[in-house]
Amino acid sequence: MVLSHAALRAQSAAKLVTIGYAPADTYLHLAPLFHVGGLSSALAALEAGCRRHVFMPRAQPEDVLRTVQRHAVSAFIAGACAAACVLAFIAGAS
Repeated sequence: MVLSHAALRAQSAAKLVTIGYAPADTYLHLAPLFHVGGLSSALAALEAGCRRHVFMPRAQPEDVLRTVQRHAVSAFIAGACAAACVLAFIAGAS
């Protein structure tokens, strides 16, 4: 299936309306950019003018939490697996 520019633009516009990224946000890229969710969220964050974009080579739970704190991350998107791993790590660390 081919993903058109118009489709990416529509996805990004929907995320801007639904999520409400703002210029003051620091956006953490956790979803892969080869996936429509990761790419359209990244485009929406760029279009919103988010002040900082943070990339990680891997989404290891402890590193994600450290990165969120270090960079004062206020917005991110993650796949279900990555989000579940981070939540499980938090529950285990408590």
